Amino acid sequence: MEALLVFVEFSLAILLCFVAIHWYFRRKPTPISVCKEPQAAYDYIIVGSGSSGSVVACRLAEDHSVTVLVLEAGDLDTKYEDVIVPRNSLALWDHPEADWGYLTTPQKSSCLLYKQNQFHYARGRMLGGCSSMNSLAYVRGNRDDYDSWARNGCDGWSYDDVLPYFKKSETTTDDELLQSGFHGGDGPLYVSARDVDDCAISQTFAAGMEELGYGTNCINGDKQLGYMFMQENIKDGERWSCVDAYLKPAVLKGNVDVVTNARVTKIEIEDGKATGVKYVDGTDTSCFVRAKKEVILSAGAFASPQILMLSGIGHREHLEELGIPVVADLPVGDNLVDHVGIFGPDFLLDKPITSTVAKPNSTMEKMAYKLFRRGRYASTGVQGMGFVKGGTGNMYKGRETGNPDLQFVLLDSLMGNDPDFGELMEKSMNISSGTLTDYFADRAGRHGVSLLSCLLKPKSRGTVRLRSSDPLDLPLIDPKWLEEDRDVDVLVKGLQEITELADTEALAEFGLSILKSKPAVCSNLEWGSTEYWEKYIRNITFHLCHVVGTCKMGPEDDPTTVVDSELRVHGIEGLRVVDASIMPDSLCANTHATCVMIGEKAADLIKGAYFS
Repeated sequence: MEALLVFVEFSLAILLCFVAIHWYFRRKPTPISVCKEPQAAYDYIIVGSGSSGSVVACRLAEDHSVTVLVLEAGDLDTKYEDVIVPRNSLALWDHPEADWGYLTTPQKSSCLLYKQNQFHYARGRMLGGCSSMNSLAYVRGNRDDYDSWARNGCDGWSYDDVLPYFKKSETTTDDELLQSGFHGGDGPLYVSARDVDDCAISQTFAAGMEELGYGTNCINGDKQLGYMFMQENIKDGERWSCVDAYLKPAVLKGNVDVVTNARVTKIEIEDGKATGVKYVDGTDTSCFVRAKKEVILSAGAFASPQILMLSGIGHREHLEELGIPVVADLPVGDNLVDHVGIFGPDFLLDKPITSTVAKPNSTMEKMAYKLFRRGRYASTGVQGMGFVKGGTGNMYKGRETGNPDLQFVLLDSLMGNDPDFGELMEKSMNISSGTLTDYFADRAGRHGVSLLSCLLKPKSRGTVRLRSSDPLDLPLIDPKWLEEDRDVDVLVKGLQEITELADTEALAEFGLSILKSKPAVCSNLEWGSTEYWEKYIRNITFHLCHVVGTCKMGPEDDPTTVVDSELRVHGIEGLRVVDASIMPDSLCANTHATCVMIGEKAADLIKGAYFS
């Protein structure tokens, strides 16, 4: 008996040592090696290390004869523990260092219950950019998204042109998807497919969508209308950002330097050619680095137009008002477009299987993630996505062709069942105190699921402008959400279509019923009526951080465009924009996958310019 006890104690000691060693090595990811003393000149200077910039850096570095500098305004991504945890992306919203802290200008037709009618725009300010704080969804859009670019003069950007770059970037974990012809198996970007058998709620919504006439598809395949089980940038329970996929491998090649805390203030342009970049480093020292071949601007849909305007490229009248010498009179900062929508609809569940505040915060869940990267923290909390038409009643039932008007995201919990959720959202979104805490008051501890619903192709267009000539001032961002009444009409019709899920046998048999709680501003209106949704949408507006379009791509003779189909700024040699800002219109998708594709294609365009 004594020998048995000794054996048990010894075994437990060995197990605890294993667990301790395992935990130690899983505590923190290895930070990227940053450059303390950059060279005076590089072949290529890339401004921004996000979903496009990291890709370009890695692909250009494949030629060992070239040198590449990446300038990142933020710090190391590894500085923030929440970055790697898939469920914690929201924790980085409004972070004083990791998030840029952008606020919109006061809105006239939306955000009416927000402080000063202003919405907080979360944008990543760290290595990896938004790929280090997004929701990890891998969604590309549909064929017509890209064919419409080609139809409007963006040669080489049709769906058939860009599909090889999506595939080149991707490694899917799903063998069936790999055999479909639409997915890649040996790219740097890891895309995990959710285990369908582990998603009872998602299966229920898929069945409900089928009752409404929509199929269950791989939405990154040949048909987008319908329901999709999630595909996400998660590897071994951790976020797989563009730092992991592209930037770390790039630095290891030996010809890429990365400088963090480098705030770019101007692109130097001499005789119509970009010759280098001015920036302020982490010690507030002004620096200049010369570009032997090109400057590649990948700072995102807000910062890229801001930097162009600070460099004298933008609307002549606007630049002259600020005393900035005009280098090129181009519509920089126009055409801002984003997916706008609402929280909801929400569904109550009659069984305790969804996430509540107690579940992810339990000791067991935290230990499961800390030790083994398993459990609720190893997923984003998104179960699936649906793409529907903006029709009412039976108008579109049985119709699986065409393009969607609305996207909904299915969460694995009821928004607001955490007593602190309303306060968290009010802080991160800039909404007036009490607006959401009152709305969510009766949800604490209850089980259910929530949807986030958004308009995919809004007609409203906004702007980015300089606040001043001071490069350290944040820009003026005016998205002009819902200023086109048509946007509200389509949103309302789409929401009425989505709420028909509540009447399906699939949801009823699973124990799901629609929750008809109202915000105070809509208390006197019938829940679900056209008037109800119109007021809700304009007051508690939500966006999905999918902003695009502010350096629009198109032919040089189109006065609405900034870059050509090779992403070269019109009239300026050696300067390209490579990020979400070049997209001519919003996608029927999240933007991350497309930004990676843009980076892949841009790298080939740049290589072709010098090595053809």
